[in-house]
Amino acid sequence: MIRLAQSVDLETIREIWNYYILHTNYNYDYEAKTKEQIESWFYSKQERGFPVFVLEDDGKVQGYGSYDLFRPHSGYLHSAEHGLYFSPTSQGRGYGKKLMNHLINSAKEKGFTTFVAGIDSSNKGSLIFHERMGFKEVARFEKIGYKNKEWLDCIFMQKQF
Repeated sequence: MIRLAQSVDLETIREIWNYYILHTNYNYDYEAKTKEQIESWFYSKQERGFPVFVLEDDGKVQGYGSYDLFRPHSGYLHSAEHGLYFSPTSQGRGYGKKLMNHLINSAKEKGFTTFVAGIDSSNKGSLIFHERMGFKEVARFEKIGYKNKEWLDCIFMQKQF
């Protein structure tokens, strides 16, 4: 089941988000998110009209997804950047495709025509997933990030709908 996230989901969202901060280079943050930071992010999105969805299976949140403006300038008003994260034990079950399609449909309803994804070049699973979902690589930024004592390349992928 995919539904709008509620405040009761924020701790699970924080756990999933922090897993990728603390154990991978896929998220370029260094420090784990606090409860207050997640609440601020969530309520800010709500105030600005951007949804956060959770995918729930067997009564447990398996992952979450959201989108926001790609850039804050009015010329980008039809372009959104999305984020999609799942607990490490929930991958490979088809959840990503379901939640991505839900995000795209929601974004279309709000007048968006493009999704952008910024993906670390070492995240092969995400790159393959996005390609299968119809995204195309449009830019590669070399050594744009630095984490865990290594330089990171970020690949931008785009899907128009």
